[in-house]
Amino acid sequence: MCHDSANVITDVATTSAATNDGQALPGIHTRLARRGLLPAEHLVDGGYTSLVHLERAAREHQVTVSGPLPGNPTRQHRRNEGFDRDDSTSTSTTEWKARYAVRSGVEGTINEFAHGHGMRRCRYRGRPKAHLQHVLTAIAVNIGRLSGRSVTEENSSPRPPTAFQTFLDQNEIPRPKS
Repeated sequence: MCHDSANVITDVATTSAATNDGQALPGIHTRLARRGLLPAEHLVDGGYTSLVHLERAAREHQVTVSGPLPGNPTRQHRRNEGFDRDDSTSTSTTEWKARYAVRSGVEGTINEFAHGHGMRRCRYRGRPKAHLQHVLTAIAVNIGRLSGRSVTEENSSPRPPTAFQTFLDQNEIPRPKS
């Protein structure tokens, strides 16, 4: 599920429950590219951050995939000995967390769908019918979000910056463009 800057759902992908999250990523990028909505950086959860997914998105779509890395299973890491990948100085931990905080809006929408609209269980059998249910639910949520806006909101100047954007501005960190 993807958002645009107006918090409107722009992409809904329905897969089998047995499908790994990362397997859906190329199709998501292809659909977004077809509609001219492909971001420069795609913030994802840990299910999408294998090296294969990062390389393929960069090669095929020129998209930087960013998300938490899988756990570090090495003995050195468990014993807190030696130098590991988390000790890299190329990007500070805090800088990445500030960029990744934008993803909270997507996680909120996923939570809303799963718990508020019962999307963990489908009313219909078969992927085409389940996908139709997902798309119609997304349309209903979009209509609800858009109808909740007042006329002055739509025609007024841009809304004030969020706390996260204010933090970035105060610390002179460039805002990510997506």
